Amino acid sequence: MAKGKVAAVCSGAERGKGKTRVREAMLIAGAGLEGDGHARGGARQLSILSGETAKRLNEDHGLGAQPGDFAENILTEGLDFARLNVGDKLKIGEAVARITEIGKPEHGPNDFNFKGFAPLAKTGLFAEIIVGGRAREGDEISKIEDE
Repeated sequence: MAKGKVAAVCSGAERGKGKTRVREAMLIAGAGLEGDGHARGGARQLSILSGETAKRLNEDHGLGAQPGDFAENILTEGLDFARLNVGDKLKIGEAVARITEIGKPEHGPNDFNFKGFAPLAKTGLFAEIIVGGRAREGDEISKIEDE
């Protein structure tokens, strides 16, 4: 079973910019993270980044990136992204999200990046919220196994 925890919750009202750590937020079914610029429905309502990926980029490149700097809504710790697929459901605190994309096409040099790095575009998870609820730092995040 793929299981980890929410290391950070981040939000940003403007699209195309980094996000600010908010520690907890409501995930709204059919929309996304309340107050976030991407909370408009569609396939990329929520962005999820592996904390291990962010840590490795910081260590390898001396970036000094903080939660939200890569424009992620949820930064995880201990969640094995290699065990996740498009269509899988994740329980995030009180909410449930369905993975819609793993990575995304990069559209060009003006896409958002932090000091030249855009890990969401390569390995991030994008999801739609199917059951709303509060997500807090420290909450468990886990794959919902099919029964």
